[in-house]
This record gives sequence, structure tokens and C-alpha cells, in this order.
Amino acid sequence: SSDVCSSDLELLWDKDNPHGPRRADGTAAAVKVISEGHHLGFLPATGSPTAEIVSDHLAAGGTASCRVTEVTGGGPGKNHGLNIEIELHGSDL
Repeated sequence: SSDVCSSDLELLWDKDNPHGPRRADGTAAAVKVISEGHHLGFLPATGSPTAEIVSDHLAAGGTASCRVTEVTGGGPGKNHGLNIEIELHGSDL
């Protein structure tokens, strides 16, 4: 629905996550996607630089905002996915 595609999301750096790629300082590059307090998933951390770029930005004191642009997938036995638009604010990165 159109209201889903305009929902604001929160990005939260999960620096202690034990899985996935590490940043140069040894912390995790994991970034959670949160909607109204519910953990929806993570930004892609393999095959894409997105999580590393966003985690570096958040670690440097910047902030990020994002919104859903498209809901993908679904159907019998299939997961849904989200395409999101991310804007980084603050920091000098």
C-alpha cells in the first residue's frame, strides 16, 4: 500500500553483532533496519558496500534517515523484502 512506501525507518548500528563483515576497527558493519520498534532486518553486508558505508557514517557521529520505496517478494513460502532510500546527515564522511 502507499502508506507502507512512505514509512520512515530507523537505522541502528549493531557494532557488537557477531556475524558478517568487520569494519577496519574490528566492530561489525551490521546495520539494523527498525520500524516502529520492530526489527525488520539488516542492510546488505555482503556483495554491497551499503552496510559498511552507513556503519562508518554512524560511528563517526553522523545520522541517517531512510524510507521504504518498494515492498518486494512475498507469496506462498516466500519472504518479503524492502527497497529503501537512505540519506546520510552530519559527519564529514
